[in-house]
Amino acid sequence: HSAGVGCAAELFAGAAPGALNNLGIRNVSTDTQQDAISLTVLRQDGGLAASLTDFRLIAKLARSEVSEAVLRNLQRDAQQALAGCADNGPDEARRGAAAARLCAFGSRVFNTLLPEQIRNFLRDGPPRTVSLQLDADLAWVPWELAFDGESFLGEKFRICRQIVADEQTPKLRRPTPRRGALKVLVLAGGTPRAESEAAAQSLIARLRIIEGVAVS
Repeated sequence: HSAGVGCAAELFAGAAPGALNNLGIRNVSTDTQQDAISLTVLRQDGGLAASLTDFRLIAKLARSEVSEAVLRNLQRDAQQALAGCADNGPDEARRGAAAARLCAFGSRVFNTLLPEQIRNFLRDGPPRTVSLQLDADLAWVPWELAFDGESFLGEKFRICRQIVADEQTPKLRRPTPRRGALKVLVLAGGTPRAESEAAAQSLIARLRIIEGVAVS
């Protein structure tokens, strides 16, 4: 779990059960894990493309229209939301207010960045492991704090992250070992002598234009 989920857990651990019920937060057990799923979210033509699959029967592909300005505002508010976790104080009322703000921010992440098909699946599906495959530009998003109205993504699911890229990492080329020149010895013989020497000189001339060949 990320620092964001730890922040949420700390808030809710100190809040009274009644306060959590008022927020509509549901405690979810991840003891019984279903098959893992992969959720990929990438930047694409002024929006976000998302795909979800269990590599067997489930396959969902959708898109969210998210502008650059919306992402910038969300990134700014993410910093404020996480900073607010450290400044909630021991007072129960302040903790409840901080938890409510975190839920509101998490709802924005959930509803803004994830397409409806993906949201419905995550909200209605059982706890399981989710492998997040993310565009590098979206690594800053506290996906674990995405709030579906009842639970945070990072509390309902076991989440792991991986940054994906369009280009493959170039393979290291092993240096070619240096070898000396290939030495070729041309012998002329036979009769008539003039024709034999002429053929040898022609062969030598052709060999000498080849790089790495030494003729004698």
